[in-house]
Amino acid sequence: MLLAALLVVAGGSLTFAMLRSSTPAVPVTAPAATNNPAAPKGAAPKPARSTSAAVHVPSKWNAANRDWLANAKRGVAFELRSLNKVAIWQSIAQPILVVRCEAGRMQTFVYTASALQMEAIDQNHAVKVSFDGEPESNERWADSSEHDALFAPDAAAFTRRLAASQTLKISYMPHNASRAVAQFQTHGLSDLLEPAAKQCGWTK
Repeated sequence: MLLAALLVVAGGSLTFAMLRSSTPAVPVTAPAATNNPAAPKGAAPKPARSTSAAVHVPSKWNAANRDWLANAKRGVAFELRSLNKVAIWQSIAQPILVVRCEAGRMQTFVYTASALQMEAIDQNHAVKVSFDGEPESNERWADSSEHDALFAPDAAAFTRRLAASQTLKISYMPHNASRAVAQFQTHGLSDLLEPAAKQCGWTK
């Protein structure tokens, strides 16, 4: 009887060990790594590049990010994130539309978070622009010294059109990637620009 009892205990222990070893481990997901790319000319580093592929993220004009003004003590900058994210070389990025004003000077640009494709025509880049679903216009935009932003050639004229619009679609060619098409929901800019008219040199 003693021998039988020992055999029962041993068998139970073996069965428990087998069940324990067969239980799958709980996977642990590490947070995705992000890079902090160089900023457009005259600004401090910007938000880290996103690696997720979410689309149609609600966004409104935001004046809280003063990094766009670098070391300027006076000035305003309004940013608007695109509704969608785009594929760039080895990553995904969310373009940011920025209107920056300082000492009566306005700059409007798209922060691409990516170098642009080299072109043989000149040092500028081919950009297609469409407001409110209208036919696209072909333009040539300069890039930043860090090659991660595209600047509207006539910031005042472009911003007037932007302030009167509801939507904007802008497309460009990132380095070593397919054409990127960024979409923005642009309404609300006019109300922000009016109090900043002096800083922007803004006249209707």
